[in-house]
Amino acid sequence: MTYPLEQTIGHKPYSSTGKDAHNNPVVVYGPVVQREVYGYGPPIRTQDSEPGGTQVIAGLDVYGPLFPVDPRDRFIVGGVEYMVEGEAGDWTTGPFGFKPGQSFRLKRVKGGR
Repeated sequence: MTYPLEQTIGHKPYSSTGKDAHNNPVVVYGPVVQREVYGYGPPIRTQDSEPGGTQVIAGLDVYGPLFPVDPRDRFIVGGVEYMVEGEAGDWTTGPFGFKPGQSFRLKRVKGGR
């Protein structure tokens, strides 16, 4: 059984840690790769009150075929950049031969400190 890949999102894979002019570590990302996915869930928003302001966390659950996802990668969905939250879930190891792919969560944090 095959499902259609209905959406395309940008994937900025983590490349390495380089050094800046002062020899401090700087995270480097590879070029954006377009990934076809089955879809993604609507943003789930939470707000946490803090003494310095309010923090808004927006999250998406992405469902797609297997491709490498590192917890340090970034994804671009609808023109907005998100960080990977946690490890990707591999849904290809069930007992019935059904191998739909993977799911992973993205998040974006705005506000607060």
